[in-house]
Amino acid sequence: MGLQQVLLQAVKSLLQQKTEENHLVDMSHFDSIHYPVRTEVISNGVINSNNLEKLKLDHTWLHQQLLRLGVQSVSDVLYAEVQQDGSLYINQHHDYLH
Repeated sequence: MGLQQVLLQAVKSLLQQKTEENHLVDMSHFDSIHYPVRTEVISNGVINSNNLEKLKLDHTWLHQQLLRLGVQSVSDVLYAEVQQDGSLYINQHHDYLH
């Protein structure tokens, strides 16, 4: 069990302890959390392989996400991070050119 799953279980356990038996708390939204914090994976067109590895992601996944977002090359990306929900946020170099 990874750190993320341990933390998720701990939060669920604490919430369940705080509720009375006849009150149900919907904790399904906790299952959608993939990562504890937003994590940089590209900076100035360079992939941060260490952070990808920490997230248990790889270059193939990253390139697929970039293509899905219409980005052909990592060198076109100024900054990218994996959000807590597992989605990829990107800023491209041309976003800042006028």
